[in-house]
Amino acid sequence: RDFRAASSKEVEDETKVLQSIQNSPPVKIKLDAQGADIAILEVLGASDSSLSYALLDAVTEVQLEVQAPIYHGAATRSTILPRMSHLGFQLDWRKENTTDGGVHPVRYGCRRVYEELGQEDCFFIRSSSWEHGRLWDVILRRPVEFLRLNEGEERSISTQYSHYFHTHFQLCQQIEEMAKLRAENDWPLACLISISGNPLWSLVMGVQTLWSLTWERKRESDDMQRVKVYYFVLDSLWNFLVAEANFDEGFWDYLHDTGVAHLAFMVLLEASCLTFTGVCSSQGSFIPEKLGSDDLLLSGRPSPCLTLRDCFRLFSQARGFVEVAERPDFFVPIMRAAQRLTAPLCFPSDWHIELDRDDPADFPTTRSADGAFNVTVLAVDSSRCGLQISMIAWPHDAEGMQGYHRWIWERTDSFRDIDSSDIRVPTQGKLWDFDCQFSDPSGKLSADELRTKGDVVSFSMLTEFPGMKEVPVLTVRCDVPKAWAGEVVSSSRVPGLAPKGAVQPSAVHLQRSPRAPPDMPRISLQLPLRPDARPRVRSVLCTQQVWDFEGLEQHVPGHAEFWFRYHLETL
Repeated sequence: RDFRAASSKEVEDETKVLQSIQNSPPVKIKLDAQGADIAILEVLGASDSSLSYALLDAVTEVQLEVQAPIYHGAATRSTILPRMSHLGFQLDWRKENTTDGGVHPVRYGCRRVYEELGQEDCFFIRSSSWEHGRLWDVILRRPVEFLRLNEGEERSISTQYSHYFHTHFQLCQQIEEMAKLRAENDWPLACLISISGNPLWSLVMGVQTLWSLTWERKRESDDMQRVKVYYFVLDSLWNFLVAEANFDEGFWDYLHDTGVAHLAFMVLLEASCLTFTGVCSSQGSFIPEKLGSDDLLLSGRPSPCLTLRDCFRLFSQARGFVEVAERPDFFVPIMRAAQRLTAPLCFPSDWHIELDRDDPADFPTTRSADGAFNVTVLAVDSSRCGLQISMIAWPHDAEGMQGYHRWIWERTDSFRDIDSSDIRVPTQGKLWDFDCQFSDPSGKLSADELRTKGDVVSFSMLTEFPGMKEVPVLTVRCDVPKAWAGEVVSSSRVPGLAPKGAVQPSAVHLQRSPRAPPDMPRISLQLPLRPDARPRVRSVLCTQQVWDFEGLEQHVPGHAEFWFRYHLETL
């Protein structure tokens, strides 16, 4: 009723409409439209208007029918789950049952309706509608950072991770029971374990135990102690990976569809490599005896399995996690293969893309719809799996920027006058979310096939005066369209080549994503692309400047070299 009244002819002012939507109760939707459920919801996500964004953000819960494609053109589970994620929704892992026509158990966010048809009702919540939802978004999309969290937020953790984890931690501290739980168990992730439903709590428990194993390794504890902790890692994930599968060979595919599998296999693989270093090293024998040399996966290394079903079939032969620990030569390669199969897609290895700029001084720039920001793209690079776009978002108000310069200058005791001081301006938009719409020169693919997520990643590096910590540049990491991803290969194919007929994109369009926070302005910017003829290189990003390397070496010998070596060997 509130929405109808707000959008009637009596209310012409869009601001009043938006205000009415924002002040209305949360919206819960149940869709059953004969296979067209997700398409109906995507209408709001496809419209680049403030009203559509506000309406979509007002929807806090959605129930969808997910099934085998018995209707023509109906979406399957493997397509619905990523499309709902693209709209800003995640499975409601905390939901244990539903009272729709009686009390029915909900497992991993879905309720099985008809076993023979593969039909399920899946329950979604908007990530921004609960306090810890955005944190889980970044955990599942960027699991490497989650594993590195124990190093401290100043080193390997992005601004986004730091922000959402701090928000989560502060909320937990306000709950007396959570604060007590953390104090009694000395678990940094105790609150995250307690508020997460199955299987997320098992994953967090696995990460928590992996950190313990990491410290045992650094303390150079004996092998028996490390194996003991390794048992705990396997035990925390065993039900999640094997026991609850109930002999379903497609279970790992299901976990992959939900977005949790990659983190799970990263935890398993890293724990295994910390415990059995010889199995994971390039000199170690990590190939099962019966493996044929013709079986390759992605990087060209031999692999015991080329699909998740095959990997599950091999892994589930174990009579328990103790056998996995006793036979690392057999089981660790299976974990490695599963981790690769669940990893984010990559551009073909022979693609190298950069920003197409005829004039070296010309950088693509646009102004946000509200006029508050200019957005300028500085560079585009595809050497690290996906497409990375470096950009800055700077205030449109020139006087405000000058005022900011003066404010910094007055607090830094600079010996120069303000006109000759080099003051770097931090970028805005640290919590924004983009969509990346690629163009296909061949014209064979649809717009939907070429639209992917664009994660914003940044690191706080600017320290213009003591106590200040700001971000100088944003990196938008565009996912690779599935149709363009380098193929999983066997001996009959060359690793990493482009799918047949694929042509490098000629442009990518950046625009505000429907999963973005409500206060993100509308932004639209077309970026021309071209093949980069320069050789591809591997690089490392220093998250802190080293202005005085010689002085640092005198005070802390070997510190800089240690971190370079750590990142090159570990990441």
